[in-house]
Amino acid sequence: VVRAMDAVAAFTGSAGAQVNVKLKQAQRFIVTGHSKRAIAAYMAGAVDPRVKAIIPVGISLNLYETGVESAHNLGGVPPEQIPYVRQGAMDLTEEQYKKLRAIIDPINYVDRLQMPKLAIFSGADDFLPPDVTRSWWGSVPEPKMMYVYGNSGHRGFDRLANVHTKFLDVAEAFVSGFVLGSEMPKIEWAIGADSGDIAARQVSNHTPTSVTLVATKTKTTDRRDFRKAHWTSRGHPTDVGH
Repeated sequence: VVRAMDAVAAFTGSAGAQVNVKLKQAQRFIVTGHSKRAIAAYMAGAVDPRVKAIIPVGISLNLYETGVESAHNLGGVPPEQIPYVRQGAMDLTEEQYKKLRAIIDPINYVDRLQMPKLAIFSGADDFLPPDVTRSWWGSVPEPKMMYVYGNSGHRGFDRLANVHTKFLDVAEAFVSGFVLGSEMPKIEWAIGADSGDIAARQVSNHTPTSVTLVATKTKTTDRRDFRKAHWTSRGHPTDVGH
């Protein structure tokens, strides 16, 4: 990713002179990626000050812990992960995983991720439960935003799927707001440790146009497996200021 930014910067810095066109050299970047490439987006933001915003899609931080929890939730390795098993990528010991995680897990570099961040997830992801952020999202510094679409598997930016997921629309709004310097909408939420009740509160200076409650439940009662779950939603009238 860093080398790609180098190439773009070099091209924009020299191409204008070659065609006698005034072309400003690219010096600031917004990076994105899906799944493994989302890790690359996080890491590029951690090591290169030219990255001014990031949009990671379909990836968790705190990789080892969330991976173990996901395997427990799903009752084993999901089919999409079988090729990695066949290649021996899952044969590391716990100690080896911890050493590897110390290098490649962006959770270890969150203090460097001070730029605006939009994390995008699928509620029916083939690898991750819809609440996969609960063990690490609080460690990620502001400014940060999150978007979750329920009825989608492990998908990234897809023009056809965007009719439903709105991933591209949400990313476009985020980029536009960043470029224009607009204040991003912000809410805070808390989950009751005993009751499980969720309380959300808007804290930014925006007026909501609607509030939608989205919910689902697992297909079975013995596992937290949301891969085939169907998400439903219903709108609620807004009570401005609450």
